[in-house]
Amino acid sequence: MSKEKKRYIRYNPSFMKRVNDSTKTDWAAISVLAHEIGHHLLGHTLRHQESNPGDELAADRYSGFILFQMGATLEETLRCIEKEGDLHGTKTHPPRRARIDVISEGWKDAKRLKNKKITDFTPERSNIEETLKYTCSFVGDENTYYVNNVNQNGLV
Repeated sequence: MSKEKKRYIRYNPSFMKRVNDSTKTDWAAISVLAHEIGHHLLGHTLRHQESNPGDELAADRYSGFILFQMGATLEETLRCIEKEGDLHGTKTHPPRRARIDVISEGWKDAKRLKNKKITDFTPERSNIEETLKYTCSFVGDENTYYVNNVNQNGLV
């Protein structure tokens, strides 16, 4: 929500307590907050439009990713949406099953990333000219990213 060009996450402590009580885990409220932070980081709160299922799924995936990073098990990560998610979805939110799937994907993405070695992501400097086809950089990011012709990437 924007107000005077500032973005806020507002939450209802009673709702958070009810979610934690119904799921019997503190991870439930954390997943809700991670989901809302995901909306902010993904830029959804910069648009002045109603929420949509695609944005909700993206924020769900982010939530799953973050909960793994914070130490939640997959079961703990999913408990909130399993208990509180709408079975059939709504105009703005997808059905529970779709949300469970993307939260699981986010959690598993974080787990795979943790198990990778830095060398899995960074090409040898001597091979850059031979194997990498494209370079990419972003405003505000000092890194240069390289992509080869089979869509593997590296950070140099």
